[in-house]
Amino acid sequence: MKSNIEQQKQAQKMIDNSVKRFQPAKVGETVMVPVPLVDRGRAEFPNVKAVVFQALDNGTYKLGTKHGLLKQVYTRNQFTPCLEKFLSLDDVVQEREVSLREVAIAESMGQGLKFIVTQSNLYATQQNVNKPLKLDKDELEQFLGTVFLMSLFKISNTRLYWSGVLEFDSVSKVFSRRRWEEIKSSLHFNDNTQAPDRTGPNADRLFKVRPLLDHLQSKFRSIPMQQMCCIDEMIVPFKGNSYLKQYIPSKPHKWGFKVFALCDTSGILNDFHVYDGPLKPVQGEPDLGPSSNIVLQLARTIPVNANHLLYHDNWFTSPKLMAHLATKQIYSLGTVRQNRLKGIGNVLPTDKEMLKKQRGSHVEVSTTYDGVELRAMKWVDNRCVTLLTSFSSAQPLGTCKRYDKKRKEIVEIPCPKIVKTYNEEMGGVDLLDSLIALYRIHIRSHKYYHKLVFHFLDVTIVNSWLLYRRDASAIGVSKKSQLQLQAFKLKVAYSLLRQNKDPLKRPGVGRPRSSSLETEHEEKKKRGHATKPIPSVDITKDGIGHWPKIVETKERPRCKLPNC
Repeated sequence: MKSNIEQQKQAQKMIDNSVKRFQPAKVGETVMVPVPLVDRGRAEFPNVKAVVFQALDNGTYKLGTKHGLLKQVYTRNQFTPCLEKFLSLDDVVQEREVSLREVAIAESMGQGLKFIVTQSNLYATQQNVNKPLKLDKDELEQFLGTVFLMSLFKISNTRLYWSGVLEFDSVSKVFSRRRWEEIKSSLHFNDNTQAPDRTGPNADRLFKVRPLLDHLQSKFRSIPMQQMCCIDEMIVPFKGNSYLKQYIPSKPHKWGFKVFALCDTSGILNDFHVYDGPLKPVQGEPDLGPSSNIVLQLARTIPVNANHLLYHDNWFTSPKLMAHLATKQIYSLGTVRQNRLKGIGNVLPTDKEMLKKQRGSHVEVSTTYDGVELRAMKWVDNRCVTLLTSFSSAQPLGTCKRYDKKRKEIVEIPCPKIVKTYNEEMGGVDLLDSLIALYRIHIRSHKYYHKLVFHFLDVTIVNSWLLYRRDASAIGVSKKSQLQLQAFKLKVAYSLLRQNKDPLKRPGVGRPRSSSLETEHEEKKKRGHATKPIPSVDITKDGIGHWPKIVETKERPRCKLPNC
């Protein structure tokens, strides 16, 4: 009895010390809860995101996640508040209580693959109960590895990778063609029986890929953000039948799925929104119109009161948007349509008046909108360009080179600073788009959502490579020593194919070769010098399928180990 009283006193003393040292948390505030190493993998994120659901009388807190309420109550020193608001109280599943380990497992990368395995097996059984897929996590990793290889070595028809003429062993020796096509046709990401009514209020046109999109979005949002970021739209090329397909004539790929993206200047994706219908107002934000609402939605990822600078084009820009963002200390710059400049646009000259002036001339006006100082500037180049900003200016003037048709030579013309700043910082989304296009996954499928899945696989690879480059440069690795995107994607594919996999075990349907002539031919190809590439360290030391093989030969064999 005495020991219980002493424990209660000690616990209360710890709570009192925690209250004194740390400021109390507010209900609805997003926090990070550390996960013990025994409950997570070493490569997983060390924290999980939660929201303060309830403040208890004894100074402890009840936390909630999107997977449910945490069973344990926490003191103030057991979690760290976030500057960003990643979760809200509406995201918490109140009907369910979960442990911290269950949340960590649900948000882990490995669990994401297991979820895809479960849904794919379920979908195959729903299609034909007599033909189960029997997919496992290792086989799914190998499938993704072959998909990445196919994006690097493009062939017009995927069946040609199993052609005897091409001998593409990196794919054909991992899967039989029939097995690979079975996995592709059954690849699924959500239970169709749980789909909401298409005509109901909870209808979701991206239901089939919603778990994948939510998982990737939470990972991208956790990437540390640079000061300069931009918002633009990108197109996922697609010409099949889908309600989500859009037509934008100004884009290189005119048909496809529209994705609004928030990137930094190096192209790293921090947040995205796949267009699935009318853009509605953001909860807790004013309704500024569809083009501004999507900026407010993506800008929720940007830390407030941290002086971030945001760039966007004329489809998004409006004075109301800039004034509202400035109240959060998120300052912006973008091209603007003159009909949106109410009051300011009347002061600026018309395009006809500006084109009569000398090339390179500009006019700048300043005004106050909802207590925020905004500057509008019109500059004459080949045509007139109008920009609006809440932090920059036309001064100091610089110069830029242009070709003069009359003089038939390159000349220098005045260029305002605001134009140079916009051109330097606005291209993050276009850079990401161009990197994806270099080694895009071109695999045809009858299922429209597979195109979105393969696109975001490409995005994940490019994002990982850009983060690798950023970290390598930060520790002083020269650019020559850093992997190029092609080599990086090849290493990822090779690791997915070989790491923790038995190379002698080939999944799929098909008969093994029984001809003695073919067996002798395969053995003959293995003889000779050690000319095959040595596997990487993570594959060499995975402890699977590396048994020594004794080969009778008259010549002295050579070891593949360098300097041996």
